[in-house]
Amino acid sequence: MEEEQLSSILTGFLRTFVPTLVGAVATWLATMGILVEPTAQNALVSGIILFLASALTSGYYLLVRSLAQKWPVLEILLGSKQTPTYKG
Repeated sequence: MEEEQLSSILTGFLRTFVPTLVGAVATWLATMGILVEPTAQNALVSGIILFLASALTSGYYLLVRSLAQKWPVLEILLGSKQTPTYKG
């Protein structure tokens, strides 16, 4: 594998991992202190966590990409300012 292609794969990974990590931390913070009956806890909390993780991760990515249109330096909040490029 070429070094340039490997670099693009790593860049793509970072730009996926960082928003996912931020979404996971935001979800964890959002669910702190939620009290649920023990019998319904697993299913309900799992559903809430999955929804929040998806929404917060996507929202974070959208916010950063939108703001980066005006202030490109903010791309670093995705893990890398470089956009990955892949050759077919």
